[in-house]
Formats: sequence, C-alpha cells, structure tokens
Amino acid sequence: MNARVPSESTSRWCVAADPAKGAGAGKCRSTPSPRPPRARAHGFHLPTLALALARLLGGFLLVAPGLAANRPNVLLIISDDLRPQLGAYGDRVVKSPHLDRLAQSSLRFDRAYVQQAVCSPSRNSFLSGLRPSTTGLRGFGRNIRSAVPDVVTLPQHFKQQGYHAVGMGKIFHVYAETGLGSEDDPLSWSVPIWLPTKAPWGPEHEGIRQRLIAEARAAGREFKHSHEWPRGGVLEAADVPDEELRDGETAARAANFLLGRRGRPNEPFFLAVGFFQPHLPFVAPKKYFDLYAPHRLPLPDEAPPQGAPKGTFNAGMTDQFYDFPPAEKRDAAFKRRYLQAYLACISYMDACAGRALDALDGAGLRDNTIVVFLGRPRLLHGRIRQLGPQARELRDGHARAHARPRARHESRRPGNVRAGGVHRSLSDAGRAGRIARAGAA
Repeated sequence: MNARVPSESTSRWCVAADPAKGAGAGKCRSTPSPRPPRARAHGFHLPTLALALARLLGGFLLVAPGLAANRPNVLLIISDDLRPQLGAYGDRVVKSPHLDRLAQSSLRFDRAYVQQAVCSPSRNSFLSGLRPSTTGLRGFGRNIRSAVPDVVTLPQHFKQQGYHAVGMGKIFHVYAETGLGSEDDPLSWSVPIWLPTKAPWGPEHEGIRQRLIAEARAAGREFKHSHEWPRGGVLEAADVPDEELRDGETAARAANFLLGRRGRPNEPFFLAVGFFQPHLPFVAPKKYFDLYAPHRLPLPDEAPPQGAPKGTFNAGMTDQFYDFPPAEKRDAAFKRRYLQAYLACISYMDACAGRALDALDGAGLRDNTIVVFLGRPRLLHGRIRQLGPQARELRDGHARAHARPRARHESRRPGNVRAGGVHRSLSDAGRAGRIARAGAA
C-alpha cells in the first residue's frame, strides 16, 4: 500500500512506493524548509512511533494515530557483527531457519546502512536517530547522554508513552570480549537493563583466560580499559547447552519475559534483546560447529577492493586473542576453521532468536507485536587479507533488517507491508531523528 510519510524536512512529504510496484513507484511533493540536525531535545512522536522505528532500524511499518487505544508491542532483536549472511539473503551455506522463517512474513531491507562501522557510535546512532557527525561520538567510552544530555532515545520514547521498556543483553555498547564497559543509558528503560552473567567463553577458554589474567596481575599489570584484559581463544566449540553461554542465557530470559506477558493486552511493552554473536570471540555450542564441514567451505577472494588506500584495512581485534596466528601461519585450514566458527555463531544466534520468537507466539502475542530484527555488521571475513573487522570507513556497513508487523486490524494501519516483500530503497539510521522531529512539528 501507499503511505504518506514525512521526509527529512517538515514540509516535504513522500508517498512510499508499494513493494509490489517495484522501485521508483513513490513520489514526493515539497516546499523545502531544511532543518539540519541539532544537539537539542531530540525525540520520537507517538503518532509516528512506528515510522520513527521504521526509519531508525530500516523502516517497515506506518502506524495510524488512532492506534493509541490499542498499541502494539515491539520486539527488537539485535545481532552484533552479523553481515547479510542469512538464507533469506540468498546465502546457500549458512543455516538460519528461524530468521529465514521470520523473513517470509516480513519486509526485508536490502539497502539499509549503519552510519559508522564501529559498535558504540553505530548503536548510539540508531538508538537516538542522530548521526555520529551530530553527536561527535565516533569511538568508545562515552554514552549518548554524555554528548546530548536531553536526548530521547528510542526505548525512552516508548517508556514516556506508557510502554514497559525493557532491555536484555547488548543494546547499547558492551565490550563483547569481557562483558565490561557498558555504555547503557539508564533513562531509556523502565527497569535497569539486564546483562548476561555467563562468561564470554566456554569452560576451556574461560579457564585459559582466567589463568592469563592471574599471571598478568602477578606480574604487576593493571587493566585500565576493557581492551587491555587478557583474552581466551579467538574461537571455541564449547560442549555445553545453549543456555550455558551468554546468548542462550539472554534468549531464555527473553522467552520467560514474553511468556509472562500472556493475558496482559492493556500493558504494551518495548523489549530489546541484544545478542553478542557473531561478534568475536566466535564461541558457540559444539552442535552448531558440527553443522559445517570446514573442508567444504569455499575460501572467498581475499583481494582488497580496487583503489582502496593503504592502511584502510587491518586485523582489528584479532591479534589480541592469545591463539590468533600471525599472517604467515594463517593457512587455508585455519581460514576454513575460522569461517566455520563464524557460521556456527550465526546459527547459534539464529536459534536464540528463534527461542524468543517461539515464546512470543506461545504467549499469544504474535498478532499484536511488531518484530524487528537488525544485524549491525562490520565484518568482511575472507574478503580481505586480514581475517577480522575491516578498518575505518570502508567496513561492510550494511545493516540488514527484517521487520514483521503483527497487526490484528490491518485496516487501521495506513502502510501495511507485504509479507516476504523486499525494500530496495536506501535507508539509514541517521534519518530517524529528523523524521521524528518532522512528525512532531
């Protein structure tokens, strides 16, 4: 369906193209009055809450102002360092049945981009609608409110509109290698955010990590930053159940929350569930490693893009893991094992997301819940000579998103989406704040 949506200016309006009509079916009318982003009271307007969420996370649904009397729940699932490598995106190797099933009833976005391919600033951006160039946050160590004190974040907006806003796992930045250094924003939530208690590694490599920490302390070393702590191995096939690792623990808590909302239709919630995988270290239960035979995994072209400047690419964090081999020892066998570990972590995360989605359905909340899945990637495994995060601004900055509208009364939504549809227009998280302000004007 066509839908009237505000664009970047308060006086510019567009008719969104029907996915069934293909690209270019939309049109705009404008009387330009540009309003550049400013570090002031930023927020989201309830009549356009789904619009703000849509543009913030990749756009998927427009909600009519009359929805306030019957507000949908929102389930936001975030996966860290997931590039667009799912079956739903045409990958024939990865096994991601739960997210593929979600995509079948969703609008898939093929050109959604993060603003900066670094964890903290990209999360601050899509959770606030403000670009790093506006906030000045381009690295680690500061949360969004330290730069924009009066910011209204996405979960905070829902909380202000009477939603029970809950965060679990990695929503705002948390250092994945240690679980330390959370840059959470307490004002965003109705209750304090919950972080997993499990270690970043399984039993074997967590034991190695603790030994390395003890040895460093005995030698008089102090750790002033999360990145300075000793690390276990770069990958581990842990012979443990899903819940004995961080993402499985998070999935179990999310499932319990959702099942506990059964029979409470007048208490809408915004639940954000953040999974660490497939961020380094690549740790997943062994059964997910067993899904992939390393010798059958093709090695992609490692040549850097033509014309890429020297120094653009580096190994990122990989050289900080105690067992990561130097470049001359990264043979084909190691590279295939490395790719196997990344794929295993995708499948593990997929299973964790599936547990939350199954709980949503089991609680009878499917028909009144908007579901958004967002991958915040920055990895180009095997596409460059260094097997690790790509450096600077030439990282793989695609933020792929699925969104599933669960509308019992579809006639009340001016922008219904076609299940299994594809959105090919350019989307970026930085536009959300401007659109939200346009909706509030």
